[in-house]
Amino acid sequence: MTRSERTQAPDAIPDDHVVVGEIIGAWGLRGDVKVQTHSDYPDRFIPGSSVYLGNERCVIVRVHKHKVGFVVGFDGVSDRTAAELLRGKTLTVPSSELPGLDDGTFFYFDIIDMAVHTSNGDELGRIEEIISAGGNDVYVVRGTGKEILIPAARDYVVEVDVKRGIMTVSLPDGYPD
Repeated sequence: MTRSERTQAPDAIPDDHVVVGEIIGAWGLRGDVKVQTHSDYPDRFIPGSSVYLGNERCVIVRVHKHKVGFVVGFDGVSDRTAAELLRGKTLTVPSSELPGLDDGTFFYFDIIDMAVHTSNGDELGRIEEIISAGGNDVYVVRGTGKEILIPAARDYVVEVDVKRGIMTVSLPDGYPD
């Protein structure tokens, strides 16, 4: 139900951009960096594509898979010293470049901080985290009571109104206790 491109607050991120990755370190001597990806769009990190560091567009010239994402070489970053300076930087893309989604599918940034109500109108809290758990994501809802874990499945999620910022859920009797 969700796609993993998400927003976060660290660097100066342009208002119309979404986070697609974070540089977690340098790799080798040619200026490559390790990127922890926040995107499950398969063509996000391929040679010839581009991402942004702040307001600067960076073209990807080489890439290969790595444990937490990819090792990426950017045009203009030619040695390890330059790559080390990028550690901790956030990679973004303009929201206009996001791929289209199927009905019933949302980006993480659409879901995070969304209010959650039951079909009866009871307020449960807000979605503070999304856990990727194999077949279904799990929404972590915190607020009026204890933490509630809600599977991102049609059996539980009745409606998602992104414009109003409200998710309506149907929980089994006695859940949560």
